[in-house]
Amino acid sequence: MLDLLKNIDVIYLFLAQSGICLILLVLVIITLVQNHRWKKKYNRFMTGRDALNMEDTILKVIDQYKKIRSDHIEMRLKVEGFAHDIKSSYKKIGIVRYDAFKGMKGKLSFVICLLDDYESGFILNSMKGAEGNYTYMKEIIRGKSVVVLGEEEKQALEEALQSEKFD
Repeated sequence: MLDLLKNIDVIYLFLAQSGICLILLVLVIITLVQNHRWKKKYNRFMTGRDALNMEDTILKVIDQYKKIRSDHIEMRLKVEGFAHDIKSSYKKIGIVRYDAFKGMKGKLSFVICLLDDYESGFILNSMKGAEGNYTYMKEIIRGKSVVVLGEEEKQALEEALQSEKFD
């Protein structure tokens, strides 16, 4: 009976080992199939569309980034230039109409003051008289004139200084 028990233990041990080997064989086959699928996906990913590989794609993206970056810097410099141009353009305006000479009616004379964001610009005074028309221009720097201004010119300068910008 002892011999029979020994043979039964060996048979069960052999069957258990065979079952474990069969399970391991199935797991190895499943792993190989999954590995094959992953390799196909990896190769598809690395070769990309139109036979471009990943390295070429990355290099193209880097080149595009460098171009976009240089274009951005160029555009920013242009915008800064435009901002300076806008600040130095005439936006503040003051206009006064008046009678320059006695006997002239209808306020045919005028003073116009044009200033930029820095409150610099000019005053143009056009005086209409019976004998002709006289025009004078005076420079304005930071809201002040280096020459004496007449009443109407002062009034036009104040209007320009108080006026809203066109922004």
